[in-house]
Amino acid sequence: MPDKRIIVGIISGILLSFFSVAMFTMWASLIELQDFFGSNIVKIFYILLLDNFRYDPSFVSGNLYEFFSPQLLAWLLVGFLSGSIAKGRKRGILIAIVIVIIDLLLWVIVGIVIGEDMFALFQDMNLVLTIGGIISALIGGSGGGLIGGAVSGPYQG
Repeated sequence: MPDKRIIVGIISGILLSFFSVAMFTMWASLIELQDFFGSNIVKIFYILLLDNFRYDPSFVSGNLYEFFSPQLLAWLLVGFLSGSIAKGRKRGILIAIVIVIIDLLLWVIVGIVIGEDMFALFQDMNLVLTIGGIISALIGGSGGGLIGGAVSGPYQG
């Protein structure tokens, strides 16, 4: 049976990932959700998950201010929190990557359920944006997990 710290770290990381991007965009995504609030609750979850994987191509432009996009900072926060709960560098990175994968799977599944054209996200320029969002989530999550796991100290099982 998995350790309680792993389970709590994964659950808290997934719950934080719904609102973490909104914290770094001055709650702009939650203001966008007001348009959908009465219509479809599943669409709201889709938009919250989509915000985690939005990617700005200026991310690699070399400007330090643009380098720290809200999504990267949000994933650093999620990784740091879950890594510090799990204790240990390896466990922090592992849990952060698991959270990114679970969020990615939830995003695709909820998108299919609401009838969103998920195939369009993997065509033409959208492919670069989608893959870029996934890679930045993995970089931010694993970096935050590494830092959080290192700060909390080694795991003593």
